[in-house]
Amino acid sequence: MNSTALFPRMQRVGECVAAVRVALVSVTIAGTILTALAACSSSDDAVVAYPPGAGHPTDGTDDASEEDASAPGADDAARDATTPEPLVGTKLLAASVFLEGVTTDGHLAFFADADLMVLPSGASTPTTVVKDFHNDTDSWLVRGRFVAAWLGTAAKGPMTLWSSASGVVTAAPLTVRETLYPRGTSDSFAYFAPGTSALQDDLYATSAGAGPGTLVVANLDRGLLDSQCRRSVFFTPSALLVAGCVGADSTPRVATYDLGGGGVSNVVLQGSAPGVWLDHAATHAVVQTSAQSSIRALAGGGSPVVLDTSIRQAAFSADDSKVVYLRSDGAVRRASTASPASPINLATGAIQLLALSPDARFTAFATKGTPSNQDSDIVVVDANASSAAPRVLAADHAWVAGVSTSGSELVFFVPDDPPIQGTLSVASLGTGTTQTISTSAQRVVFDGRVLYWQEFVVAKKTNVLKAVRMSDRSNVIVVDEDLDPLTTQVMIAGSKLFVGNKLGLWSYPALAP
Repeated sequence: MNSTALFPRMQRVGECVAAVRVALVSVTIAGTILTALAACSSSDDAVVAYPPGAGHPTDGTDDASEEDASAPGADDAARDATTPEPLVGTKLLAASVFLEGVTTDGHLAFFADADLMVLPSGASTPTTVVKDFHNDTDSWLVRGRFVAAWLGTAAKGPMTLWSSASGVVTAAPLTVRETLYPRGTSDSFAYFAPGTSALQDDLYATSAGAGPGTLVVANLDRGLLDSQCRRSVFFTPSALLVAGCVGADSTPRVATYDLGGGGVSNVVLQGSAPGVWLDHAATHAVVQTSAQSSIRALAGGGSPVVLDTSIRQAAFSADDSKVVYLRSDGAVRRASTASPASPINLATGAIQLLALSPDARFTAFATKGTPSNQDSDIVVVDANASSAAPRVLAADHAWVAGVSTSGSELVFFVPDDPPIQGTLSVASLGTGTTQTISTSAQRVVFDGRVLYWQEFVVAKKTNVLKAVRMSDRSNVIVVDEDLDPLTTQVMIAGSKLFVGNKLGLWSYPALAP
């Protein structure tokens, strides 16, 4: 689990204007959005230059002098005001670009016009994964170190795979669409191929460029007729952990399987109910029956440690010494993983855990709304407080961008109505204070140490990209200006920051924390 948020997708979204994967935007749509944005101006916070002296004065003012190489002048006359381009970034590609994700080893996946592409870390020329991708029939995934695609309308077919180790290959000739389970920081992965029944699939394990690989589990139920057989797949340090019903056996179980095809290594829990939560070391997991949850060693040995009644969610601290969990009755508790018999009662009435600090001291959760749609209240509780009184950060219609790497701050966003932009805030979890970063923020990106967002500039009808470091939130940094307000997205990949929109792809050095 990422310690900054229980839902990593939230760190990279929060669109106030939905970006669209198209080369052109109609004048009618653009006029509608820009008219709405015109009611809001960018904030008046003091800014510092990025990079120093490049495009922005260093005294915190917004007035560019005639001597400023980036000040408006004759060179800007040729710029098309209806299609602005960033002022500072290094342009890598001229195309309609839509950013899609980043692999765990730092490679950027994106669409350039209709082509699915990857920009390898440190490279300036992208690699084409799929030419002429069709949104209505084709699908893709960015998981672990891999970018995968399936073409056509069939539910089963070849998997096109890219990784830095293999390049573009056909990973297997026949796979179940959108099944890819990466193994942590390695080039190994698992996937499903069709089984002997339409209700079952075969689970294979392989590595990038190594072909179809080894059959690990045959005929694993898809859970379509019986939800208790709903399957889950995880890698442990030396095996595959699989939950579900196998073959003709309708009794679900959680078990580890030999990666070499040798069958079951250890039955972790027979008669299991859906729900498996691994610790960070992938050596123990919270599993459950319909009535009881427990912590169990995955490789065998040792007795199961009873945790509580059945639960909806669980998340471990960074050192795996604590686990925070949400019971089926809405109670939030924290327990020691070594001896969880006396948990701390943190809150009641929760519907979903939202985020956890690395040390599991602070837990953010929702009590109402639809958290999966980034639309809920945000409540935070401190496990070290004597009364453990929850604190409401946002009453409704909010979402969590993440917890800082230090675990001291929580970043959250509350959209306006209509949700074109909104208020971006940072809560200091230890002190209970909240700082408003921007009241007109769009498209928030947070890596745990540096917070990026966009704002609409009324006078120019373009967006500006801003940032603050968690270590110095009083200084708002202007990263770049003249960004297309409808289609600009931002992603962080390793030491680089990337901006993509309908005019191209740009790179920047990511801000040091």
